Amino acid sequence: MISATFTGRIIQRYEEVLQSVAILAAFIPMLMDTGGNAGSQSSTLVIRGLALDEIKTKDFLRLFLRN
Repeated sequence: MISATFTGRIIQRYEEVLQSVAILAAFIPMLMDTGGNAGSQSSTLVIRGLALDEIKTKDFLRLFLRN
């Protein structure tokens, strides 16, 4: 919900550009989906690593800075 708010504000700010080059608007859903997929994959790998005891909670900072 928070990211959608930021996205809406960014789109609103660049509305003139989007109107002049309307094809850019077609790429917005694809970019948003890419971000969602990357987040899902990262969280899945971390949860799997924790479940298999490959990752310890003390590794949090290292993993956070890596991803």
